[in-house]
Amino acid sequence: MKMIDIAIFGSGGHARTLADVVGGLDDLRLAMFVEPSSYFQDVLHQREALGVPIISEQEFFKSSVRSVVIGVGQLKESSTRRRIYSECSIAGLSLPVIHARTASVSRSARIGDGAQILHSVFVGPEVTLGRAVVLNNNSQVEHGSTVGDFCHISTGVIINGDVRIGDNVFIGSGSIVREGASIASGTFVPMGSVVKKSL
Repeated sequence: MKMIDIAIFGSGGHARTLADVVGGLDDLRLAMFVEPSSYFQDVLHQREALGVPIISEQEFFKSSVRSVVIGVGQLKESSTRRRIYSECSIAGLSLPVIHARTASVSRSARIGDGAQILHSVFVGPEVTLGRAVVLNNNSQVEHGSTVGDFCHISTGVIINGDVRIGDNVFIGSGSIVREGASIASGTFVPMGSVVKKSL
């Protein structure tokens, strides 16, 4: 099988978790981490992470690498991840789905470009995941649920069946969303929340 070189935008904690996932896949090879020019203005900046070079966005767009993973996590909002997705899409780059070997994904699930399904994640039947969704380690999305574009579902989150989640939502670690609830676009759900009704 031919290996495809891939770049991860970002080089922090989430990017390094993605590097670990990519390292376990047979068809992808991590070629570089990518940071904006402002990163290199910090005197403490690094030029490599995990033995992989960190280059600027300007250098990246001149390179031959055509596949990208968004390695920037999300806290209050998703604007940085949306910007990267837009710029890479306009440049005609590929944003493949990253699917850890340890994850379980139903064959009937529908998954958008650039989605990230990390270690020990469960995605049930007839689930829909939007573009560049992050399902972080040990999270689960049960049957018939929808997760909108650019959402970040943190570690250990449980989304029960037939839940509707809008775009740009962040759900903090260990939260539980009750079956059938809806969460509006742009909502921030703090760590450890129990969502019993629609937000």
